[in-house]
Amino acid sequence: MDLQRIIPILIVWILSGAAHSEPLKSAVSPDFPKGLHFHYLKYIEEKLATPVEISQMPFARRIYSLESGDIDMMVGLQAGREGNFIYVFPAYESLTHTLFVRRENVSKIDSKEALYHAVIAFTRQGRYSDTLLSMPQAFQINVESLDQKIAMLMHHRIDGFVHFSDSARSRIQVQGVQNDIVESAYQPEQAHNFHLAIRRGLPVRLQARLTRIVSEGIAAGNFADIREAYYSDNQPVLNVPSQ
Repeated sequence: MDLQRIIPILIVWILSGAAHSEPLKSAVSPDFPKGLHFHYLKYIEEKLATPVEISQMPFARRIYSLESGDIDMMVGLQAGREGNFIYVFPAYESLTHTLFVRRENVSKIDSKEALYHAVIAFTRQGRYSDTLLSMPQAFQINVESLDQKIAMLMHHRIDGFVHFSDSARSRIQVQGVQNDIVESAYQPEQAHNFHLAIRRGLPVRLQARLTRIVSEGIAAGNFADIREAYYSDNQPVLNVPSQ
């Protein structure tokens, strides 16, 4: 093959964003090793045509590992958190935190004032609305995992916990405590946008490809489809009776 034919092929290869040569590293919660974040990362891996090595870490450790460069990317990060990483825009999904309580207390926390006198568990280093963050610190319990939240509520050590509705419902169902833990009648949260975040220092071309994958996935409804399939086909959802 002569040089005149090789050069155009090389140009097309470069501009098309050929597969990254080295595996990328990421991590998910040990509570959900094959959960929704895992499936999002596998989707990105398929579209990127590059292996993604997925380990398990609590949320706070994932943030630290992303900042230190021990992992290359993570999903489930809200814009507004400052750190040594880069957000990929636009957000791939919008979710709402939900307040969960024991069934016998479903109407006990009925206002912001009542919430501020209740002991509530949060995910350590999670991002929450001003309403939740304005709670007196003495009533805020920060933990690493959803399992800890469920255990503390079952043992009456807290009055409630805040977590994303779909994942909390599925975990409650798996643990068989759906008759004990339900969504509170009062809900203090608003929606949050979630992003793929990548470590600083990744090649610019790779950053551009990830941005394109996310943008095209949103436009095609792929992230919404993955979420719906995961919770519809793989995880039973708890139906809470009206009060």
